Amino acid sequence: MPSETGVITALSRKGPKFGFVIEDTWYNGFGKCDLEKGDTVKVEYDPNGKFRNVKSFEKIKSAEKPKVQPKRDDALTEDIHLQVCLKATAQIHSGSKLTPKEIATYTKDLMTELWT
Repeated sequence: MPSETGVITALSRKGPKFGFVIEDTWYNGFGKCDLEKGDTVKVEYDPNGKFRNVKSFEKIKSAEKPKVQPKRDDALTEDIHLQVCLKATAQIHSGSKLTPKEIATYTKDLMTELWT
């Protein structure tokens, strides 16, 4: 029985059917498929015309998960919040003719600007 080993570049699951692509070739089967895109897999298949029917597969290596960006330092978060609050307070106490809604919008925009 022929076999192929490679990285899954596409994956489809519909009901009891599944299919995945290794090196531009689709392999299709029935049953449980716990594979994910990026997994390295060894598949044994039965050629049937243009189809490759999966008889069995073995996950050799799981896909690498994307690295999660570290959370911002708590001191930095507090500093950003403090800056926004001070600016909003200055707007209120400076005799600004802005409405509370305009100050809230300004504060929200400032917070967004500081975080990006």
